[in-house]
Amino acid sequence: MVLLIYGLILFLEIYCVSMTVDLLCKDQVASLEVGASQVLFKLISIAGLVFITLSYSKFRLLPITTWSFPSLGWLITFYFSLVSLILITAAYVPNNVIKLKLKDSVLVGINFWALIHSTIVVFLA
Repeated sequence: MVLLIYGLILFLEIYCVSMTVDLLCKDQVASLEVGASQVLFKLISIAGLVFITLSYSKFRLLPITTWSFPSLGWLITFYFSLVSLILITAAYVPNNVIKLKLKDSVLVGINFWALIHSTIVVFLA
């Protein structure tokens, strides 16, 4: 687990450093060549990715179930997602009843999808 945390720190922190390096230390970056600093950032990022991969392969053999999906939750989610996809595609079909009744069927479809997924997780868990 420590290897995973180190890998995540290396992999993600190098991008934070590269984004803020212009604001913090322009003179130190000016002393390095652009190519050398990019190679250094890429090597650190690759090292972080290797650490993440090694720790994942180590812990993949010991699966721990933290949450199992409800037995009929997939069925409920499937049918309500189908309804939300119908609402979303109704915005692009000309002259239909759904588009006339609803002002913005894409917004209603996305909100319906999000509401169903959040209620499945909260109430059926």
